[in-house]
Amino acid sequence: MMDKLKKEIPFLWKAEPKEQRHPFTREDLEKAKAFMESFRPFLMEVFPETKETQGMITSEMRALPEMEKALSLPKGKLFAKFDNMLPVAGSIKARGGFYEVLHHAKTLAEEEGFYQNDPLQLLKHRDFFASKEIEVASTGNLGLSIGIISATIGFKVTVHMSRDAKEWKKELLREKGAQVIEYAGDYSAAVEAAREASKEKGSYFVDDEQSPYLFMGYALAAYEVIEQLETLGIEKEDLHVYLPCGVGGAPGGIAYGLSILLPKAKVYFAEPTKAPAVLLGMLTEKHDQISVGDIGLSGKTLADGLAVGKASSLVGPLMEGRIQGIYTIEDETMLSYVKTLYETEGIKVEPSACAGFLGPHFVQEDGVHLAWLTGGRLVPEEIFQSYLEEDRAE
Repeated sequence: MMDKLKKEIPFLWKAEPKEQRHPFTREDLEKAKAFMESFRPFLMEVFPETKETQGMITSEMRALPEMEKALSLPKGKLFAKFDNMLPVAGSIKARGGFYEVLHHAKTLAEEEGFYQNDPLQLLKHRDFFASKEIEVASTGNLGLSIGIISATIGFKVTVHMSRDAKEWKKELLREKGAQVIEYAGDYSAAVEAAREASKEKGSYFVDDEQSPYLFMGYALAAYEVIEQLETLGIEKEDLHVYLPCGVGGAPGGIAYGLSILLPKAKVYFAEPTKAPAVLLGMLTEKHDQISVGDIGLSGKTLADGLAVGKASSLVGPLMEGRIQGIYTIEDETMLSYVKTLYETEGIKVEPSACAGFLGPHFVQEDGVHLAWLTGGRLVPEEIFQSYLEEDRAE
């Protein structure tokens, strides 16, 4: 398998059963869920588009019959989770990013004595929050999530972005009021630089590699899955979930939540052949102590959200015994799926969001195959058209 990794050959690695670690409990999940429910009035106030979901950061799940035909699905039925259309931030990062920043804002407000169990009180103290800084490192979507919610509350927010970050995401962040610092190095280098800068300034650092708040925010998606399976009448069928994976935070959180609330779910991660950070970490059991560069891979992929060299130190060990496997996928395949999804279903996503569609071909089992569409709502039209043109050029 290591030889296939080095040669960038797509394949499925099946995880061996192992004892699970349990640093977070069902009670922790319930507390996080109750917290986000308490902030629904706040989110409806500051983001009118969330009124359609009653202030919930939630996305729909539905079948993709035409895409299923186009992919010649070996077995089962194809469904998608539309995190590409999540309110406000338009990506899987919205749940974790919003939960962490709102939690931090509430903590500060309580310390200052102006919270009084009313999230809307935060809006009356923007001058206070303007004196506080939040920082995050990102290849794009997490930065957008943190940047949008932080700036809305009034925080000074700085997003440290690696070489793989798309220019349009940097521009959008600046439009939202965030400061963007660019790095020539990869994602891991940007994280280290951001972490050190935050320590020096004493700012609040949202750590994509280690944050328990991001992790728990992502895990809340498991509640949506359970409810939507029941609504669709498919809750009794076998469930196979395919999650595009970068550093591992968002897919790891979702996998963790499912392992607690819906343990029958079989979860697979999808990583680019050029940046299989979590797979490498799990294969070697070194997790964040080994980089894809150590085995000769560039880490450079058009799937910017997945362009990372090292796995999360928090997530890697927690996935042992929780996921069924990880597979790798080529950039060209992701691009072809972007085009096919648009032509068959009229759905626009960014390349990384399509990584889940290869999963059913590796797994080949009956049941529901759920591809998690992780981002794309905020992609400018000209950028999306370039994805279609790039695919035609292949």
